[in-house]
Amino acid sequence: MPGGPSRARRPVPGRCGPSRAGAVLAEALEITPFRKLLYSSDAYGVPESHHPGALAFRQGLAGLLQERVDADEPTLPDALRIARWAGRDNAPRVCLLQTEGPEDD
Repeated sequence: MPGGPSRARRPVPGRCGPSRAGAVLAEALEITPFRKLLYSSDAYGVPESHHPGALAFRQGLAGLLQERVDADEPTLPDALRIARWAGRDNAPRVCLLQTEGPEDD
């Protein structure tokens, strides 16, 4: 090949893109206690990929929780609580980090 080998993008084991975020989150919500579910970007790859990864998580979780609220599984306040726990509150608690302010359940 002229110019060297092809640099085709290969999937990175353990990572998923926006198209799979909903499916991965659905599985995680089935097997993980809500108070232990954590968001993590893993800070892997170029910094420019961290924001799209966080956005994919938020959109995937929001869509999944909305589907479940529509199916009368959790109530809206419960779904919002699950989103807050996974996206913010669980990490400092599970990792034993000190935070300021009241802890709201």
